[in-house]
This record gives sequence, structure tokens and C-alpha cells, in this order.
Amino acid sequence: MIMKTLWTAAAAATALAAPASAQQPARPAPTVQQQFDAASAAFDAGRFAESLGVLELIEQRLAGTRDVRSLAIVRVRKGEALIRLDRIAEAEAALRTSLPLLPADDASLNEDRFLGYAGLGRAAELRLDYREAAAQYRTAASIEVEPVVKLAVYRGLVQTQMFHDAPAALAAADEAIRLAARVAPGDGEVEGLARTLRGRVLLNMGRFPEARSELERATRHLGGLGLRVNLRDVVARSDLAIAALLAGDREAARRYIALTGAGRMPGADVPVPRRNPVPRCGNGLSPTDVGVVELALRDDGTVASASPVYASVQGDAAVRLARAALAWAWLPEQVSALEPLFRAGVRFEMRCTNSLLDSAEHAAATREELARWSAANRVETEFSASRSLTLPQMRAELAAAEAQYGATSPHLLRYMMRLSDREGLPSAERAQVLERALTIAAAARAPGFYVAAIAMDLAWARSDGDRGDAWATTVTQVLRSPALLADPALAAAVHLEAFDRLFTTERNREAAAVLTQLEAVPGFGASHPAKTDFDARRALLALVEGDAAASAALAVDGSITEAACRVPPQHRRGSATNNDFPNTAMAWGFAGWAVAETQVGTPGRPDAVRTVMSYPPFVFGEGAEGIIGRFRFAPAPVRGGSACATYRRRIQFRLPDRAGG
Repeated sequence: MIMKTLWTAAAAATALAAPASAQQPARPAPTVQQQFDAASAAFDAGRFAESLGVLELIEQRLAGTRDVRSLAIVRVRKGEALIRLDRIAEAEAALRTSLPLLPADDASLNEDRFLGYAGLGRAAELRLDYREAAAQYRTAASIEVEPVVKLAVYRGLVQTQMFHDAPAALAAADEAIRLAARVAPGDGEVEGLARTLRGRVLLNMGRFPEARSELERATRHLGGLGLRVNLRDVVARSDLAIAALLAGDREAARRYIALTGAGRMPGADVPVPRRNPVPRCGNGLSPTDVGVVELALRDDGTVASASPVYASVQGDAAVRLARAALAWAWLPEQVSALEPLFRAGVRFEMRCTNSLLDSAEHAAATREELARWSAANRVETEFSASRSLTLPQMRAELAAAEAQYGATSPHLLRYMMRLSDREGLPSAERAQVLERALTIAAAARAPGFYVAAIAMDLAWARSDGDRGDAWATTVTQVLRSPALLADPALAAAVHLEAFDRLFTTERNREAAAVLTQLEAVPGFGASHPAKTDFDARRALLALVEGDAAASAALAVDGSITEAACRVPPQHRRGSATNNDFPNTAMAWGFAGWAVAETQVGTPGRPDAVRTVMSYPPFVFGEGAEGIIGRFRFAPAPVRGGSACATYRRRIQFRLPDRAGG
């Protein structure tokens, strides 16, 4: 139980209870204490929404009284419920306003103060503000409460300090082990959890043999290396796999990963996220730094929480990787196919990107730009393609929105994009929906990248998924839409996006035609802000077609080369074979994937191939790097003597009996 008696609130209940009718005896209204007990029972049973509802009723009853003390207690517990419901900002507001109202000299309120500061620590941890979280957890740990209550806060102290102050995290882990022995002597699960924390700190301190020994001990306390697992087993075995790998025992590492089930069970086949930005290298994050991040996934395919597990360096690298992963997203049907156990804690290997464009920072900037446009126009553009709605239901909600807002309102975009993204929608209908969406978005002056994405989806729908000539033809047809030619800035954004997609698939003739068409758009001239991007693409065409002199003449300005570096290079040849499947992974029955990237320069060869994402961690990265290392490309730009165009590729590793999964 986490809730306690509301001594003063119980006394106030009599005055607040509704009077009974004189004619018909009524059932007495519940007292505040009875409501509080009900909220406590609901919270302890995991019914957090119900608990919150009852606490808000109590809050209303106490708001008009002088019982500030009881009101503060209720709001502390309200903050806890809000955190469990993923309403972090509201939780922090409730906790920050209530804690100062708890009398500092009243020792009977120590548990409430403890829970309040621990809640602020958890809220900051979920926001990935680890320094703030550690400060709040330290305040909670300094409050005198029963040891069994205090034990949980040490998990937070370990997690939020081990990347910035590993010695302090190790001390917290040691204290957690002492407390575990004190409050739960002989309970292997409690001690196992505490030792898992300690092993993780040692891992992040680079003390790999010690970490492995500690994590092996933790695994034994949690029940050994059997075939039946819960989330605690998966966590401990995953940590143990990292420790074994970094200690040089790759065979044992893959065995431990196999025993987590990751990559071995169909219900743990986690696909590549649909949206997957990673941080840009720099500002303390090196291309050689690597981390492991654990995600909890919501039913709608978004990330509920991200926690760094391991980073090869101390500092901000771990948190920067985790913050990027918070923006990842899958289709809801992809998440629903996962076993709940794996959905609650799935781990990925991550590194930063050298790409000038494809990064978490770029993704955040575009989201902010779209959010500003959405707010200014009072429309919703975010959507989630969900199987919870049938196609008829989606069509009906679009029709209802059209009846409410009108046939050309930007308010329709949310429903149009959700419908167009729905699997099973006929291509002809998808094209019709996207044609309307394109016209509406362009007329409403939506951000160029947003309109460009709709235009490319429309071209894909019109070609019925054909990746050859039909697609290239439909791209050029879409670009002739009058809606895209009325505004030079919008025309530039969409034409340059079309160029990039055609160019990277070696459609040089069609790509050149796109530039010619853009050049003819009224208002697009030498002074247009996108002229540098235009010239960069002209230079790229000259370079890949062997006209080095023409390319050099166009690239006299360094900004042109910078812009050219943002365009992915042309992949000309190279493929994978069965020999690229790691032998150990094959032997242990792993499936998975890796996303690797490389920079490409004038010789057209990959330079420094690096894994930027993989699942399961540390299994398929080398295989993917070997495949891309054999690829050959068209000549690409060089900036400051270094290759700068970034090629990124997802490599899927499937077992023969699961090839169709």
C-alpha cells in the first residue's frame, strides 16, 4: 500500500457530506477517508485512471476548505497516478505545488514528502533529464522513511547517475543491496534486482569482468538460465550478454541473448521502426561511441519511455541516444504482433549519424515547424494509422469532418492522411484521397517537406507500387499539379525532394527534367533561397555523368558542396549472399536487422561503414557492414577533402523458416 490515512481530511468529511432527505433516508455519502482508501486500493491494483478519478473528487471536496495539509497529500498521490498514466507535465505540476504545503516539522508526513520527491525524480527520468532526476531522488533518499519504502528510490539513483557520476551510482547500488538484505532477507528476486543494477553500473564503468560476475550472480538469484522468463530475467540476461560481449566472449554473449528470446521468437521479431532518427555526431558524441537503449512501446506504435542501458563513454552520449529513440514509431499492427513481454522492454544498439540531414536534430526541427504551422492554422496534422478503425469507419470520420469543416479545410488533412496510410485501401482510392490532400495542404501553405511527402505518396499510389518506369512517370506528372506551381518556395521544396528520389535510383534523365521544370517556375530565380540547393543538384548530375569540370565549375561556392552532401549517393551495384548471415546467429536461431551507413566520395567506394541501429544489439552489425562494404556507388561530392554524401541501408537477416514473416 502506498497511501496512508488522511487524519484531518476525515474530520472535514462530515461538513462536506450532502444532507439526507427528511422524507427518504439516503445512503450516507462516502467520507473523504473512505474515498481515499478506495483510491489507494485502485492504485495498488493497477487501476490508475480509476484512482485518479477518485482523487480528483477528493480534491474538489477539499478545495473549498482550510485543510491545506490534506489537500497537499491528495495532490501528491494524484501526481503518482498521473505519472502512471503517462501525463508527466500534469504530474510535475501537481507535485511541485503540493510539496511546499506539507509542514516540514511534521514527521508523520515523511512518507508523503518521500513519495512526492521520488515522483518528481521519476517524472524527470521519463523526460530524460537525468541530472534533475538524480537531484530529486537524492532528496527523497535523505528523508527518514521505512527502509522497505526507500528501496525503490535507489533504482532511480543508479539509473540516473551511472552515465554522469558512475561512482555515486555504484555507491547507490551497494546501498540497494544492503537494503535488500535488510528488508527482504533470503528473497532472491529482490537481491537479484539490486545486483542487476550494480552489474549495470560496472558495465558502464568499463569494468567488464566484474560486471559479468555480478550479473551472473544476479541471474542466479532470479532463477538461473532456464527457458521460462519474465521481464526481470530478460533485463538481467540482456545486461549479462553485453558484459560477456565486451569482455571478449562473443559466443557466451549470443547465448545469453538467445535466452532472452530476442530475435528468436516470432513474437519478438521487432521490425525496423518506421520513424527512426538518431543523433548527429558531434557535441561530445563521437562516431565510435555506442549505446544500448531500452524502449517500452505503446499500442499505437509510439515510444512510451526510453532508458539508456549502456554507453561506451561517460557523459551525455547515453541520454542523447535515448532522446532520439523517444521519437521512433512503428505501425500499430507491428506492435500488436509483439508479445507484451517484449513490447515492455525491447533493446536496440545505437550510434550517431554522420549524415547532414538524416538525424534526430533534423527530425525535431521539422516536427517543430509542422507544429507551428498546425497551431497557427488550428489544425491537427499528427495521425496514427491504426487497425482499431476499419476502412468504413475511417471513411465515415473523413466524411463527418468534411461536413463539419468544409471540403477544402486543412482540418481534413489528419483524416485524409490516416485513411491514405491504411493497409487494404485500394490504390485508386488512395490516389484520390492524396490528390485532395495535396491540393488542400498546398493551398494552406503547409511546410514544404510536408507537402512534398504527400506528393511523393501520391506518385507512389498512382504507380500502384511500381518501382520502375511507372513510378518515375507519375512523379513528373504530380509535379505538374497547378497547386505546386503557384508558390515558388513550395515548388522548390517538392521539386528538390522529387529530384533526390529520382537521382538516388539512377533516374538521371527524369531528375534533370525536374530541375528544368523548377527553373521555369515563375518567381524561382537567382535570388531564390533554394537556388543553392538547385545548383548543388546540377553539380551532382554533372559529377555522376563524368563531367568533372562542369561539376567543379558549379561547386566553386562551398555552400553548394554542403548542399550536395545532403543528397544520398547513387548505389550502382552490390548485393548480399547467404554467407553474410553470421554463423553464430544462424546456429542460435537468431533473426534481426541492422541499419548501417557510410560516406561516399569521388571514387564511389564506401568509407568507414558503421552500424547506426540494430536489433538484437551486437548481433548483425558486422554482417550488415560487410555487405555495404562491397557496394559500389556513383561518384559523390567531397567536402574539405572528405567524403560527405551519406548512404544508409537497412539489412534484414531472416531465417529460412521465417522468411515470410
